[in-house]
Amino acid sequence: MSRYASPPHPLPRNPIGWFAVGLSHELMNGDVREVSALGRELALFRNLNGVVGLLDAYCPHVGTHLGVGGVVDGESLRCPFHRWAFAPDGTCTDIPYAKKIPPAARAGSYIVRERNGAILAWFHPDGSAPTWEAPEFEQGSFTPPYWVDLFYDVHIQELAENGVDIAHFPPVHGCGRASVELHGRKGIPFHFDLYTSYEGDGIGVPGCFVDVTSNWSYYGLGLFHSVSTADEFKTRVRQIYHFTPIPDDRVHLRVACSIDTDTVRSDLIDFVLRRNTEMIKANLDQDAPIWARKVYREKPVLSVSDGPLALLRRWSKQFYPTKTRHEMVAPERAKYELEIFPEVADVQAKRRAELTATPLDVTQDAIRQIFIEKIPNDFREGTAPRAFVVQYEVTGPASTTWYLEVDSARCTPVEGKHSAPEVTLKIDSADWLAMHTGRLTGAEAFMSGKLQIIGDFDLAVKLGEVFPLG
Repeated sequence: MSRYASPPHPLPRNPIGWFAVGLSHELMNGDVREVSALGRELALFRNLNGVVGLLDAYCPHVGTHLGVGGVVDGESLRCPFHRWAFAPDGTCTDIPYAKKIPPAARAGSYIVRERNGAILAWFHPDGSAPTWEAPEFEQGSFTPPYWVDLFYDVHIQELAENGVDIAHFPPVHGCGRASVELHGRKGIPFHFDLYTSYEGDGIGVPGCFVDVTSNWSYYGLGLFHSVSTADEFKTRVRQIYHFTPIPDDRVHLRVACSIDTDTVRSDLIDFVLRRNTEMIKANLDQDAPIWARKVYREKPVLSVSDGPLALLRRWSKQFYPTKTRHEMVAPERAKYELEIFPEVADVQAKRRAELTATPLDVTQDAIRQIFIEKIPNDFREGTAPRAFVVQYEVTGPASTTWYLEVDSARCTPVEGKHSAPEVTLKIDSADWLAMHTGRLTGAEAFMSGKLQIIGDFDLAVKLGEVFPLG
Protein backbone atom coordinates (compact mmCIF):
# COMPACT_ATOMS: atom_id res chain seq x y z
CA MET A 1 0.00 0.00 0.00
CA SER A 2 1.49 3.33 -1.03
CA ARG A 3 1.87 6.12 1.48
CA TYR A 4 -0.05 9.34 1.21
CA ALA A 5 1.92 12.40 0.15
CA SER A 6 1.53 14.91 2.99
CA PRO A 7 1.11 18.54 1.88
CA PRO A 8 3.85 20.95 3.05
CA HIS A 9 3.39 22.01 6.68
CA PRO A 10 4.05 25.64 7.70
CA LEU A 11 5.40 24.75 11.16
CA PRO A 12 8.91 23.34 11.73
CA ARG A 13 8.95 19.55 11.78
CA ASN A 14 11.11 19.43 14.90
CA PRO A 15 9.79 21.52 17.82
CA ILE A 16 11.47 22.11 21.17
CA GLY A 17 10.98 19.49 23.87
CA TRP A 18 11.64 16.00 25.25
CA PHE A 19 11.39 13.19 22.71
CA ALA A 20 11.77 9.42 22.98
CA VAL A 21 14.77 8.00 21.13
CA GLY A 22 14.49 4.49 22.55
CA LEU A 23 13.14 2.31 25.35
CA SER A 24 15.20 1.50 28.42
CA HIS A 25 14.64 -2.26 28.31
CA GLU A 26 15.78 -2.38 24.68
CA LEU A 27 19.19 -0.79 25.39
CA MET A 28 21.39 -3.02 27.51
CA ASN A 29 24.86 -2.15 28.83
CA GLY A 30 27.24 -2.15 25.86
CA ASP A 31 24.51 -1.69 23.24
CA VAL A 32 24.81 0.84 20.39
CA ARG A 33 21.93 2.00 18.18
CA GLU A 34 21.66 4.11 15.05
CA VAL A 35 18.84 6.66 15.44
CA SER A 36 17.30 8.95 12.81
CA ALA A 37 15.07 11.49 14.52
CA LEU A 38 14.45 15.21 14.98
CA GLY A 39 16.02 15.98 11.63
CA ARG A 40 19.37 14.51 12.69
CA GLU A 41 21.41 11.33 12.53
CA LEU A 42 22.33 10.17 16.04
CA ALA A 43 24.22 7.44 17.88
CA LEU A 44 22.56 6.05 21.03
CA PHE A 45 24.53 3.87 23.45
CA ARG A 46 24.64 2.64 27.03
CA ASN A 47 28.14 2.37 28.52
CA LEU A 48 29.25 -0.42 30.82
CA ASN A 49 28.32 1.67 33.88
CA GLY A 50 24.73 1.86 32.61
CA VAL A 51 24.88 5.54 31.58
CA VAL A 52 23.08 6.41 28.35
CA GLY A 53 24.72 8.69 25.79
CA LEU A 54 23.23 10.29 22.67
CA LEU A 55 25.74 11.82 20.27
CA ASP A 56 25.68 13.36 16.84
CA ALA A 57 26.24 10.36 14.61
CA TYR A 58 29.26 11.61 12.69
CA CYS A 59 32.65 11.52 14.42
CA PRO A 60 34.31 14.98 14.61
CA HIS A 61 37.53 13.36 13.34
CA VAL A 62 36.72 12.42 9.72
CA GLY A 63 32.95 11.93 9.84
CA THR A 64 32.52 8.20 10.52
CA HIS A 65 29.05 7.13 11.71
CA LEU A 66 29.47 6.27 15.40
CA GLY A 67 26.20 4.32 15.55
CA VAL A 68 27.13 1.87 12.78
CA GLY A 69 29.96 -0.35 13.96
CA GLY A 70 30.78 1.79 17.01
CA VAL A 71 31.73 -0.26 20.09
CA VAL A 72 31.27 0.51 23.79
CA ASP A 73 34.57 0.43 25.66
CA GLY A 74 34.13 0.98 29.40
CA GLU A 75 32.48 4.38 29.86
CA SER A 76 32.89 5.50 26.24
CA LEU A 77 31.81 4.77 22.67
CA ARG A 78 34.66 4.04 20.24
CA CYS A 79 34.49 5.09 16.60
CA PRO A 80 34.72 2.06 14.25
CA PHE A 81 37.27 3.75 11.97
CA HIS A 82 40.14 5.21 14.04
CA ARG A 83 38.94 4.11 17.51
CA TRP A 84 38.56 7.57 19.00
CA ALA A 85 36.53 7.24 22.21
CA PHE A 86 33.72 9.55 23.36
CA ALA A 87 31.99 9.74 26.75
CA PRO A 88 28.18 10.21 27.00
CA ASP A 89 28.69 14.00 27.28
CA GLY A 90 30.67 14.04 24.01
CA THR A 91 34.11 14.46 25.60
CA CYS A 92 36.87 12.68 23.72
CA THR A 93 38.44 10.35 26.29
CA ASP A 94 41.07 8.62 24.16
CA ILE A 95 42.86 8.69 20.81
CA PRO A 96 44.88 5.46 20.69
CA TYR A 97 47.72 6.83 18.57
CA ALA A 98 47.93 10.37 19.99
CA LYS A 99 49.58 11.63 23.18
CA LYS A 100 47.43 14.77 23.32
CA ILE A 101 43.72 15.16 22.62
CA PRO A 102 42.90 18.30 20.55
CA PRO A 103 40.61 20.76 22.40
CA ALA A 104 38.08 20.60 19.54
CA ALA A 105 37.90 16.78 19.68
CA ARG A 106 34.36 16.65 21.01
CA ALA A 107 31.24 14.96 19.65
CA GLY A 108 27.96 16.84 19.71
CA SER A 109 25.91 15.48 22.63
CA TYR A 110 22.35 15.68 23.88
CA ILE A 111 20.88 15.77 27.38
CA VAL A 112 19.04 12.51 28.04
CA ARG A 113 16.73 11.30 30.79
CA GLU A 114 15.33 7.84 31.47
CA ARG A 115 11.72 8.29 32.48
CA ASN A 116 8.91 5.75 32.81
CA GLY A 117 10.77 3.14 30.76
CA ALA A 118 11.66 5.48 27.89
CA ILE A 119 14.92 7.17 26.92
CA LEU A 120 14.15 10.85 26.31
CA ALA A 121 16.38 13.40 24.60
CA TRP A 122 16.09 17.16 24.99
CA PHE A 123 15.92 18.89 21.62
CA HIS A 124 16.32 22.59 20.91
CA PRO A 125 17.36 23.73 17.41
CA ASP A 126 20.07 26.03 18.79
CA GLY A 127 21.24 23.68 21.54
CA SER A 128 19.71 25.63 24.45
CA ALA A 129 19.45 23.85 27.81
CA PRO A 130 16.14 22.35 29.03
CA THR A 131 13.56 24.81 30.30
CA TRP A 132 11.42 22.12 31.93
CA GLU A 133 11.93 18.54 33.08
CA ALA A 134 10.33 15.35 31.81
CA PRO A 135 8.38 13.94 34.80
CA GLU A 136 8.72 10.51 36.38
CA PHE A 137 5.22 9.19 37.05
CA GLU A 138 4.63 7.07 40.15
CA GLN A 139 4.08 3.39 39.39
CA GLY A 140 1.74 2.87 42.35
CA SER A 141 -0.78 0.10 41.65
CA PHE A 142 -0.37 0.28 37.86
CA THR A 143 0.95 -2.77 36.02
CA PRO A 144 4.31 -2.64 34.22
CA PRO A 145 3.84 -0.88 30.88
CA TYR A 146 2.85 -2.71 27.73
CA TRP A 147 4.39 -0.86 24.78
CA VAL A 148 2.64 -0.13 21.50
CA ASP A 149 4.83 0.91 18.55
CA LEU A 150 3.19 2.89 15.72
CA PHE A 151 4.18 5.12 12.77
CA TYR A 152 2.07 7.77 11.04
CA ASP A 153 2.42 10.31 8.23
CA VAL A 154 1.50 13.35 10.31
CA HIS A 155 3.01 16.50 11.76
CA ILE A 156 3.46 16.33 15.52
CA GLN A 157 1.29 19.44 15.99
CA GLU A 158 -1.71 17.59 14.53
CA LEU A 159 -1.41 14.95 17.25
CA ALA A 160 -1.58 17.56 20.00
CA GLU A 161 -4.55 19.31 18.43
CA ASN A 162 -6.36 16.01 17.90
CA GLY A 163 -6.87 15.55 21.64
CA VAL A 164 -8.87 18.76 22.13
CA ASP A 165 -10.64 18.70 18.75
CA ILE A 166 -13.84 17.34 20.25
CA ALA A 167 -15.96 18.06 17.16
CA HIS A 168 -14.33 15.18 15.25
CA PHE A 169 -14.90 12.52 17.93
CA PRO A 170 -18.52 11.58 17.06
CA PRO A 171 -18.20 11.47 13.23
CA VAL A 172 -14.73 9.86 13.08
CA HIS A 173 -14.60 7.71 16.22
CA GLY A 174 -18.32 7.08 16.82
CA CYS A 175 -18.38 8.65 20.29
CA GLY A 176 -21.74 9.15 21.95
CA ARG A 177 -20.47 12.22 23.84
CA ALA A 178 -17.46 14.50 23.48
CA SER A 179 -16.55 17.50 25.61
CA VAL A 180 -13.46 18.98 27.18
CA GLU A 181 -12.75 20.95 30.37
CA LEU A 182 -9.50 22.91 30.49
CA HIS A 183 -7.59 23.20 33.78
CA GLY A 184 -4.16 24.54 32.88
CA ARG A 185 -3.34 26.22 29.59
CA LYS A 186 -0.33 28.31 30.61
CA GLY A 187 3.12 26.96 31.23
CA ILE A 188 3.70 23.21 31.33
CA PRO A 189 1.78 20.93 31.42
CA PHE A 190 -1.26 21.79 29.33
CA HIS A 191 -3.93 20.04 31.39
CA PHE A 192 -7.53 19.10 30.56
CA ASP A 193 -10.26 16.51 31.14
CA LEU A 194 -11.80 14.81 28.11
CA TYR A 195 -15.27 13.28 28.36
CA THR A 196 -16.09 10.63 25.73
CA SER A 197 -18.18 7.48 25.38
CA TYR A 198 -17.63 4.34 23.34
CA GLU A 199 -19.73 1.35 22.29
CA GLY A 200 -19.58 -1.38 24.90
CA ASP A 201 -19.68 -4.39 22.57
CA GLY A 202 -15.96 -5.05 22.97
CA ILE A 203 -16.05 -5.08 26.78
CA GLY A 204 -19.12 -7.25 27.36
CA VAL A 205 -21.86 -4.62 27.53
CA PRO A 206 -23.33 -4.68 23.99
CA GLY A 207 -25.97 -2.23 22.87
CA CYS A 208 -24.93 0.65 25.13
CA PHE A 209 -22.22 3.29 25.42
CA VAL A 210 -19.59 3.35 28.16
CA ASP A 211 -18.74 6.83 29.44
CA VAL A 212 -15.03 7.50 29.84
CA THR A 213 -13.31 10.43 31.59
CA SER A 214 -9.67 10.97 30.61
CA ASN A 215 -7.34 13.26 32.55
CA TRP A 216 -4.73 14.58 30.08
CA SER A 217 -1.44 16.43 30.58
CA TYR A 218 0.80 17.61 27.71
CA TYR A 219 4.46 17.99 28.69
CA GLY A 220 5.43 19.71 25.47
CA LEU A 221 4.55 18.15 22.12
CA GLY A 222 6.58 14.96 22.59
CA LEU A 223 5.21 13.58 25.88
CA PHE A 224 1.54 13.19 26.88
CA HIS A 225 0.13 11.51 29.99
CA SER A 226 -3.43 10.26 30.35
CA VAL A 227 -5.41 8.36 32.97
CA SER A 228 -8.78 7.16 31.66
CA THR A 229 -11.59 6.01 33.93
CA ALA A 230 -14.70 4.11 32.81
CA ASP A 231 -17.23 6.10 34.82
CA GLU A 232 -19.63 3.24 35.63
CA PHE A 233 -17.06 0.50 36.30
CA LYS A 234 -14.35 2.75 37.86
CA THR A 235 -11.63 0.91 35.95
CA ARG A 236 -8.53 3.04 35.40
CA VAL A 237 -6.05 2.79 32.55
CA ARG A 238 -2.91 4.90 32.09
CA GLN A 239 -1.31 5.77 28.78
CA ILE A 240 2.01 7.57 28.33
CA TYR A 241 2.38 8.78 24.75
CA HIS A 242 5.74 9.57 23.18
CA PHE A 243 5.79 11.33 19.80
CA THR A 244 9.08 11.67 17.93
CA PRO A 245 9.51 13.26 14.46
CA ILE A 246 11.45 10.95 12.14
CA PRO A 247 12.53 11.14 8.47
CA ASP A 248 10.05 11.37 5.60
CA ASP A 249 7.79 13.71 7.59
CA ARG A 250 6.59 10.91 9.82
CA VAL A 251 6.08 10.54 13.58
CA HIS A 252 7.10 7.52 15.64
CA LEU A 253 4.55 6.84 18.40
CA ARG A 254 5.52 4.80 21.44
CA VAL A 255 2.66 4.30 23.88
CA ALA A 256 3.02 2.72 27.32
CA CYS A 257 -0.26 1.23 28.60
CA SER A 258 -0.81 0.20 32.23
CA ILE A 259 -3.83 -1.02 34.21
CA ASP A 260 -4.63 0.07 37.78
CA THR A 261 -4.81 -3.29 39.54
CA ASP A 262 -6.86 -1.76 42.36
CA THR A 263 -9.71 -1.17 39.89
CA VAL A 264 -9.67 -4.30 37.71
CA ARG A 265 -10.06 -7.95 38.74
CA SER A 266 -6.84 -9.90 38.30
CA ASP A 267 -8.43 -12.31 35.81
CA LEU A 268 -9.55 -9.37 33.63
CA ILE A 269 -6.32 -7.34 33.54
CA ASP A 270 -4.99 -8.91 30.33
CA PHE A 271 -8.38 -8.49 28.65
CA VAL A 272 -8.72 -4.81 29.61
CA LEU A 273 -5.11 -4.14 28.55
CA ARG A 274 -5.64 -5.80 25.17
CA ARG A 275 -8.88 -3.91 24.51
CA ASN A 276 -7.27 -0.61 25.52
CA THR A 277 -4.31 -1.04 23.17
CA GLU A 278 -6.62 -2.14 20.35
CA MET A 279 -8.72 1.01 20.82
CA ILE A 280 -5.64 3.27 20.77
CA LYS A 281 -4.54 1.86 17.43
CA ALA A 282 -8.09 1.79 16.02
CA ASN A 283 -8.70 5.46 16.87
CA LEU A 284 -5.36 6.58 15.41
CA ASP A 285 -5.90 4.51 12.28
CA GLN A 286 -9.24 6.29 11.79
CA ASP A 287 -7.49 9.67 11.96
CA ALA A 288 -4.45 8.73 9.86
CA PRO A 289 -5.88 9.05 6.31
CA ILE A 290 -7.39 12.41 7.25
CA TRP A 291 -4.11 13.73 8.66
CA ALA A 292 -2.20 12.61 5.59
CA ARG A 293 -4.40 14.54 3.15
CA LYS A 294 -5.30 17.68 5.10
CA VAL A 295 -3.57 21.07 4.95
CA TYR A 296 -2.72 23.06 8.05
CA ARG A 297 -4.68 26.33 8.23
CA GLU A 298 -2.56 28.82 10.16
CA LYS A 299 -5.64 31.04 10.54
CA PRO A 300 -8.58 28.63 10.55
CA VAL A 301 -12.21 29.76 10.56
CA LEU A 302 -13.44 28.52 13.95
CA SER A 303 -16.83 28.24 15.58
CA VAL A 304 -17.50 28.91 19.25
CA SER A 305 -17.31 25.15 19.96
CA ASP A 306 -13.77 25.05 18.56
CA GLY A 307 -12.46 27.19 21.46
CA PRO A 308 -10.08 24.56 22.95
CA LEU A 309 -8.31 24.23 19.60
CA ALA A 310 -7.42 27.93 19.49
CA LEU A 311 -6.13 27.83 23.08
CA LEU A 312 -4.03 24.75 22.38
CA ARG A 313 -2.47 26.47 19.37
CA ARG A 314 -1.60 29.50 21.45
CA TRP A 315 0.04 27.27 24.08
CA SER A 316 1.98 25.38 21.40
CA LYS A 317 3.66 28.53 20.07
CA GLN A 318 6.33 28.29 22.77
CA PHE A 319 7.78 25.23 21.02
CA TYR A 320 8.27 27.03 17.69
CA PRO A 321 10.12 30.29 18.46
CA THR A 322 11.47 32.02 15.37
CA LYS A 323 14.28 33.26 17.60
CA THR A 324 15.65 32.15 20.94
CA ARG A 325 14.92 34.38 23.93
CA HIS A 326 18.62 35.31 23.98
CA GLU A 327 18.41 36.55 20.39
CA MET A 328 15.31 38.67 20.97
CA VAL A 329 15.60 42.37 21.68
CA ALA A 330 13.60 43.64 24.64
CA PRO A 331 10.28 44.41 22.86
CA GLU A 332 10.29 41.05 21.07
CA ARG A 333 11.03 39.11 24.24
CA ALA A 334 8.41 40.96 26.24
CA LYS A 335 5.78 40.18 23.59
CA TYR A 336 6.85 36.52 23.47
CA GLU A 337 6.72 36.11 27.25
CA LEU A 338 3.43 37.94 27.54
CA GLU A 339 1.81 35.72 24.91
CA ILE A 340 3.16 32.38 26.17
CA PHE A 341 3.64 32.93 29.91
CA PRO A 342 1.77 36.12 30.84
CA GLU A 343 1.95 35.40 34.57
CA VAL A 344 5.75 34.93 34.38
CA ALA A 345 6.24 38.10 32.36
CA ASP A 346 4.15 40.04 34.89
CA VAL A 347 6.29 38.80 37.79
CA GLN A 348 9.48 39.65 35.90
CA ALA A 349 8.23 43.16 35.11
CA LYS A 350 7.36 43.80 38.77
CA ARG A 351 10.72 42.45 39.92
CA ARG A 352 12.61 44.63 37.45
CA ALA A 353 10.66 47.72 38.57
CA GLU A 354 11.51 47.00 42.21
CA LEU A 355 15.18 46.50 41.41
CA THR A 356 15.39 49.66 39.34
CA ALA A 357 14.12 51.66 42.30
CA THR A 358 17.15 50.49 44.34
CA PRO A 359 20.47 52.18 43.44
CA LEU A 360 23.37 49.98 42.35
CA ASP A 361 26.43 49.54 44.57
CA VAL A 362 29.05 50.03 41.85
CA THR A 363 32.21 48.97 43.68
CA GLN A 364 35.05 46.58 42.97
CA ASP A 365 33.94 44.47 45.94
CA ALA A 366 30.50 44.05 44.34
CA ILE A 367 32.11 43.11 40.99
CA ARG A 368 34.46 40.68 42.73
CA GLN A 369 31.56 39.00 44.52
CA ILE A 370 29.89 38.32 41.16
CA PHE A 371 32.99 36.57 39.83
CA ILE A 372 33.90 34.51 42.88
CA GLU A 373 30.40 33.68 44.18
CA LYS A 374 27.52 34.38 41.81
CA ILE A 375 28.91 33.12 38.48
CA PRO A 376 30.22 29.80 39.90
CA ASN A 377 26.85 29.35 41.63
CA ASP A 378 24.96 30.07 38.38
CA PHE A 379 27.17 27.67 36.40
CA ARG A 380 25.25 24.74 34.90
CA GLU A 381 27.28 21.56 34.68
CA GLY A 382 27.13 19.74 31.37
CA THR A 383 26.05 22.75 29.29
CA ALA A 384 29.47 23.99 28.15
CA PRO A 385 29.92 23.01 24.48
CA ARG A 386 33.65 22.41 25.10
CA ALA A 387 36.50 23.58 27.33
CA PHE A 388 37.18 27.30 26.86
CA VAL A 389 38.37 30.53 28.46
CA VAL A 390 36.29 33.71 28.50
CA GLN A 391 37.90 37.05 29.40
CA TYR A 392 35.92 39.87 31.04
CA GLU A 393 37.14 43.46 30.78
CA VAL A 394 35.00 45.53 33.14
CA THR A 395 35.47 49.28 32.64
CA GLY A 396 34.20 52.40 34.38
CA PRO A 397 34.30 53.39 38.06
CA ALA A 398 34.91 49.82 39.30
CA SER A 399 37.15 48.64 36.48
CA THR A 400 38.78 45.21 36.75
CA THR A 401 39.72 42.19 34.63
CA TRP A 402 38.81 38.56 35.22
CA TYR A 403 38.71 35.39 33.17
CA LEU A 404 36.88 32.09 33.58
CA GLU A 405 38.30 28.66 32.81
CA VAL A 406 35.32 26.53 31.87
CA ASP A 407 34.65 22.91 30.93
CA SER A 408 31.61 20.66 31.23
CA ALA A 409 32.12 20.02 34.96
CA ARG A 410 33.67 23.17 36.43
CA CYS A 411 34.08 26.92 36.27
CA THR A 412 37.17 28.58 37.75
CA PRO A 413 37.30 32.40 38.08
CA VAL A 414 40.77 34.02 37.96
CA GLU A 415 41.55 37.71 38.45
CA GLY A 416 43.70 39.16 35.68
CA LYS A 417 44.24 38.68 31.94
CA HIS A 418 44.53 35.40 30.09
CA SER A 419 47.03 35.04 27.27
CA ALA A 420 44.66 33.42 24.75
CA PRO A 421 40.93 33.57 25.60
CA GLU A 422 38.45 32.21 23.03
CA VAL A 423 36.14 35.16 23.61
CA THR A 424 36.42 38.53 25.37
CA LEU A 425 33.52 40.54 26.76
CA LYS A 426 33.84 44.28 27.42
CA ILE A 427 31.25 46.11 29.52
CA ASP A 428 30.95 49.04 31.92
CA SER A 429 30.93 48.10 35.61
CA ALA A 430 27.47 49.62 36.20
CA ASP A 431 26.01 47.69 33.25
CA TRP A 432 27.75 44.50 34.45
CA LEU A 433 26.11 44.84 37.86
CA ALA A 434 22.78 45.66 36.21
CA MET A 435 22.96 42.39 34.24
CA HIS A 436 23.56 40.35 37.37
CA THR A 437 20.82 42.00 39.42
CA GLY A 438 18.01 41.54 36.91
CA ARG A 439 17.94 45.13 35.61
CA LEU A 440 19.46 44.35 32.21
CA THR A 441 19.55 41.20 30.06
CA GLY A 442 22.52 40.08 28.00
CA ALA A 443 20.55 40.55 24.79
CA GLU A 444 19.61 44.12 25.75
CA ALA A 445 23.21 44.93 26.67
CA PHE A 446 24.51 43.59 23.37
CA MET A 447 21.81 45.12 21.15
CA SER A 448 22.27 48.54 22.79
CA GLY A 449 26.06 48.43 22.38
CA LYS A 450 26.74 48.27 26.13
CA LEU A 451 28.28 44.81 25.76
CA GLN A 452 31.08 44.25 23.23
CA ILE A 453 32.02 40.75 22.07
CA ILE A 454 35.48 40.02 20.66
CA GLY A 455 36.40 36.57 19.36
CA ASP A 456 34.12 33.50 19.10
CA PHE A 457 30.64 35.03 18.80
CA ASP A 458 28.85 31.66 18.75
CA LEU A 459 30.53 30.75 22.02
CA ALA A 460 29.50 34.09 23.52
CA VAL A 461 25.85 33.32 22.67
CA LYS A 462 26.18 29.98 24.49
CA LEU A 463 27.30 31.75 27.68
CA GLY A 464 23.67 32.57 28.45
CA GLU A 465 23.00 28.83 28.80
CA VAL A 466 26.18 28.02 30.72
CA PHE A 467 25.72 30.94 33.14
CA PRO A 468 21.98 31.83 33.14
CA LEU A 469 21.38 35.23 34.67
CA GLY A 470 19.16 35.20 37.70
